[in-house]
Amino acid sequence: MSGFFPVGILFWALVGVAAAAPQHYMDEAGNELQIVEQDGFAALRLIASTRTLLISGDLGRNGNAFLFMMADTPAAGAAQEPDTGWKVTGTVDLFKTSARVKVERYGPEKAAPGPGAESLIPPARGLYRRVNAAERLRRARLENEGAESILTAARDRVQGVKQPGLQAILERDPASRKEREAIAREVARSVDEHRPPVEVPDYWQTLAELGRMRARFLVAASGIEAPAGRFGEYIDDSGGTVVFSDPGAGETRNLPFEIFVVRGPTAHTGSLAGTARFLDAGLAEFVDGNQEAFEEGKPATVRFRFQGHVLTVEAERTKYYHGARAFFHGTYYRVAE
Repeated sequence: MSGFFPVGILFWALVGVAAAAPQHYMDEAGNELQIVEQDGFAALRLIASTRTLLISGDLGRNGNAFLFMMADTPAAGAAQEPDTGWKVTGTVDLFKTSARVKVERYGPEKAAPGPGAESLIPPARGLYRRVNAAERLRRARLENEGAESILTAARDRVQGVKQPGLQAILERDPASRKEREAIAREVARSVDEHRPPVEVPDYWQTLAELGRMRARFLVAASGIEAPAGRFGEYIDDSGGTVVFSDPGAGETRNLPFEIFVVRGPTAHTGSLAGTARFLDAGLAEFVDGNQEAFEEGKPATVRFRFQGHVLTVEAERTKYYHGARAFFHGTYYRVAE
């Protein structure tokens, strides 16, 4: 989903495999393909204007052809960890001057994608040519300029919209920018600690992705594009996504949901899927039946409160489902389909 926090960027920067020199390729549209190989293990990163995707695992080779497949991790839903459930095949020429790739989704969503799932697949099919560091940096800066334009346009669109809490969100813009820059600097230092962050392409790519996310959040918080109904995607301003699926005709009590979060520069993640039950018209509750997740003999509980395009999530005893610095609670906003 295009609103996901760029966990692929942070993971790529922090995993040990990044110690090996990556191969960088780009297509004519400016989408970037990066491949790192080390001791039979490989990581492949695709950077498109909509999102960043990381695929890692064993690398299979047959001549100059390669195969990545995240076996046993099919995508169970649109809000699940976005870097699972992918199959990538392709070739790299003998002198590593060009590459061709094909990206496929597999698992239940391949046949029936959920809300927003079509944006999970970046435009990464076709020919990529090897690029040097200077060209990568130039393109990354241009990408960030484009993202800044998108963010400025989003701010202009929501100025003057009368929605509770929106003004406070807009007033946080300077703090939000500082947070994005801090994350981008951390990513850049993880990739190359010897150069200033502004000379590392990953700095600008991270800023661009976070800027696009901020723009999407502002529009969602304003409610100006919120679709009718409750089924679909909601996002918050710190890396959280909730997706509600339509349970089908005749269902009035059940509310299938998925939560996925990536919180802070340390990218602590969490995910939970289940079915909540409506207690009244504006409140649904999920009570976990997984006894392994109980805390002091009590189950995890998540409540969803609906008020127009605004969703309030209250979560108790959910540590089993997320990292130490991650959380599910907060205020989420309905996004356009």
